[in-house]
Amino acid sequence: MIGGQCGLDGSLKSRIGQIIRGQGCCSDYTDAFMMRAKATGLKAREVNDMGHTTSEYFDRQQGRWKWIDTILRSQISDPKGRLLSAYEQSHRFPWQALTMVDLPPLDRGIDDSKRFNGYLNANNAVLYWTRGNNLIEQERFELPLAKLGLPKEAIQLASLTLGVRPGWLVLAPPEAAFRFRLSAILLKSAISLFVLLNALLLLAAAWGWRQGRQPKAIDLPPKDDQPKQKMLNQTNRSFFRS
Repeated sequence: MIGGQCGLDGSLKSRIGQIIRGQGCCSDYTDAFMMRAKATGLKAREVNDMGHTTSEYFDRQQGRWKWIDTILRSQISDPKGRLLSAYEQSHRFPWQALTMVDLPPLDRGIDDSKRFNGYLNANNAVLYWTRGNNLIEQERFELPLAKLGLPKEAIQLASLTLGVRPGWLVLAPPEAAFRFRLSAILLKSAISLFVLLNALLLLAAAWGWRQGRQPKAIDLPPKDDQPKQKMLNQTNRSFFRS
């Protein structure tokens, strides 16, 4: 993390401006790189391990993906100087030496001892690749929700569930893959149950509203027949007198 804040808020334009001023963390720098790649026609995708967000871009001349850490301005190569992808890094031979390649200088005061943190450890056992680069579409959907004050995690979950955010290609050991599948099933079940309960509540509210608008029967008081009876008695008396 740089500048004391990770996960900048606001539009892409404002976040990129903050990154230029030296703020943000790995995910913010990755978004800036993905936007730049999209603007220049470079095919790129986000890569995550269990604690760090990086990127890959597709080298058309060599026909292969190359990994890049945009916040630490680094790439990794094999002993022959060939830049590696995230998959190649995680599946290297144990005895194969790797070399960190520094990109053109942009000193952020980062301790060199921290630059390898997350690259060559157990975090690389699980990797996530995005299945696309649609940051603009994500912003159009998520920014209005953020202005309403909704939590970022809820917004991202809704965006992913509705297909606005691209899905993930996950590489994980069998036991981790089982946990991911189980978590996905439980999450989808919880979302389905939530939607079903809300639909039932809406139906119940609509039924109650309809019942309230139906005309109700009014109980009229019994008619008073006494005046008629009095008039009949008077008529009878007049008849007999005549």
